[in-house]
Amino acid sequence: MDDARNRIKSIEINDTTLSTFYHSVLNWLMEENPDPENLIDWCRYPPQTSRDMEPNNLWIVRALEFIQNPEDLRMAKNRLASVLKRIFSQMPDTQWFDKTSPERQSRGPHFRPAEVLSNLLELASFANCPDELEAELITMHTRKKFPKDKEKYDPDPSTYDVWRLRMAWRNARIANQSDRRWKETYLKLLREEPIEDDFEEGNPYDGLNGIMAIPNITIEEIAEALCLIILIVDREKTDWGYSDIHYILIDIQKKPPASEYEKIKAILKTALTENRLPEWVGKFITSPEDITEEIQERIDSTLS
Repeated sequence: MDDARNRIKSIEINDTTLSTFYHSVLNWLMEENPDPENLIDWCRYPPQTSRDMEPNNLWIVRALEFIQNPEDLRMAKNRLASVLKRIFSQMPDTQWFDKTSPERQSRGPHFRPAEVLSNLLELASFANCPDELEAELITMHTRKKFPKDKEKYDPDPSTYDVWRLRMAWRNARIANQSDRRWKETYLKLLREEPIEDDFEEGNPYDGLNGIMAIPNITIEEIAEALCLIILIVDREKTDWGYSDIHYILIDIQKKPPASEYEKIKAILKTALTENRLPEWVGKFITSPEDITEEIQERIDSTLS
């Protein structure tokens, strides 16, 4: 990771505290046995920087993004995942929310478990290492110990903390899935059908993200999910919805191989011909880059 350290030095960072923090994260990952408490502290207390307030975990991600060699970055993510696994195996979802537990009491009266655990789960999404993390995330699902509402589990509790915690777990599960066990849940979200398990609640875009992250997902299954999202956007007719479809298609087009995007386009065109999709989709799938300006104008007119 020496190349990453050199890049940190070569980039003009006005905030020396932040630069020092980046070096600390990289040095920590290089240790033979990184201490999990360091990671918990970083997720609890972000570096003192003059920049805008951002989630604590984002500073750790930025430190790792200085690593440009793909193999080194993968190694760093694996090490991070190994530490996260050790933390999750200690059942923070159970221990941290029980004020009577020795683990919770040892962290002091101002410890915010939902905030810290959310940051750790978001790092699990970034690590993207199912071999290390999938089992622990599924075990969290089995225990279902996250707060359900604005409970007195935190100093200054907020509904946002609870919402963010569940969203962070869901995103971590999506990023670390190794099989198709959640596909039906994703399809229910896309179809806006009731979800019996409130731990798996989400919105249609969560369903789409989940489908697209399933290992070895087929082109036909991705196209099916896109059709469901398109129908929701057409029904709601919001400019941000059209924009979402536009950028989803752009992202798919950028991912290799290019032939896969052509297959998706062919499936969508067939659905369009059979009147299963609205007419405006035709322009989107012909050349999504060409309508960027048009989409932006529609958004600007809505905001003005």
